[in-house]
Amino acid sequence: QAQQAYELGQQALEANEGDGNFDFWFGLAALESGNLSDAVFALERVVLNFPTQQRARLELGRAYYLSGNLSAARREFERVRNAQPAPPANVQANVDAFLARIDALLQSQSRQVRFWVEGGGGSDSNINSATADGSISTPFGVFDLVRDGRERDDEFVVYGGGLVYSEPLSKRAATAPVPPAPS
Repeated sequence: QAQQAYELGQQALEANEGDGNFDFWFGLAALESGNLSDAVFALERVVLNFPTQQRARLELGRAYYLSGNLSAARREFERVRNAQPAPPANVQANVDAFLARIDALLQSQSRQVRFWVEGGGGSDSNINSATADGSISTPFGVFDLVRDGRERDDEFVVYGGGLVYSEPLSKRAATAPVPPAPS
């Protein structure tokens, strides 16, 4: 019931703004209800007043991420990852997933040129997928097959290559879609 909690928090904001406990829960409600600017402001107040409060820093990183401030999100997630004592394994995995997603988004926002070359070869005992028999029987009679109509073995070589150029359309849109963010 994040939206309801956010609305109640807005009513009490003026009287309670600056209280660490209130700011954290209001920021979390704002974040969960999609009110990202209010979430960022409230969680920034918590982190400013309680810099070792890793949960608030983690939620602030998530608010930055969702609002598109990837450099600030990276900074907060790296602080949580490097905190002492180390965060629990599930938190560490979530932070690593966010950092990987940030890397993918930043990479999609840069110009890219990729190329590839491939090749192969081999041998096929029936390259034309024909019968080994010299003739075939049909309802209209028996027909002799020409050499090209019979099973043939041959060797083959395949090769190819390509080039892909990717240009970002804007800071938030690239030519290739990126998978969704971790939750």
